[in-house]
Amino acid sequence: MPSPKVGLVLRAIGIIVAAGSTTSMVARSTLLPRPTAHRLLSDLAEHGFVAQPDTGR
Repeated sequence: MPSPKVGLVLRAIGIIVAAGSTTSMVARSTLLPRPTAHRLLSDLAEHGFVAQPDTGR
């Protein structure tokens, strides 16, 4: 069963996608800690649900 946190992140992305979402934006809009938002976004990107831009790091 998917985590309820994943649903929060997906809803947040749907709301702020027009502006481009950052991990910090997702964390703020979901009230999740930034590391949790980052982990969930990374998992979603791994499965092709979101795209992670190459930051050059």
